[in-house]
Amino acid sequence: MSSQPAATLPPFDTCDALLIDQRLFALATEPLANYFALAESTSPFAGSATGRSRGYQATWEIRDGRLYLTAIQGTLAGGRAGSLGDLFPDFGRRVFAHWFSGRLEASCPRPAIGKIVLTGIIANQADIGLVLDIEQGIVLQPAAAVAAALPPRVAETIA
Repeated sequence: MSSQPAATLPPFDTCDALLIDQRLFALATEPLANYFALAESTSPFAGSATGRSRGYQATWEIRDGRLYLTAIQGTLAGGRAGSLGDLFPDFGRRVFAHWFSGRLEASCPRPAIGKIVLTGIIANQADIGLVLDIEQGIVLQPAAAVAAALPPRVAETIA
């Protein structure tokens, strides 16, 4: 009997990641979609022909009560690897997400052998454990309420 490798998801057929106080969440919301809609443009990232994949995975962070885009990885329509600088060339390491107003829904991804792997995390609607309301990039809940909603910190590394 031959063993077959386990099926894996394409690397960008995943949800975005959200960091809050060094805790990682799988984000069920897609804040960058709001940016493309407001800019009346389409994503420069190459999604799949079936529409299942957006062609990118973004990393977001809540810091000082604000939502920031801190990284994006994916494949641009021309086949070259894309990054935050391709979308926002005039910004540094993070971009304040002033374009996003709405609800962020997130769940804790499952750890895999002592580390959490960003590629392959998928937000499970049944596991949504964190809900934040955002208005023009600003978290509406008081910082103490957000801190109280976070799970206990565990030793984890982000790969």
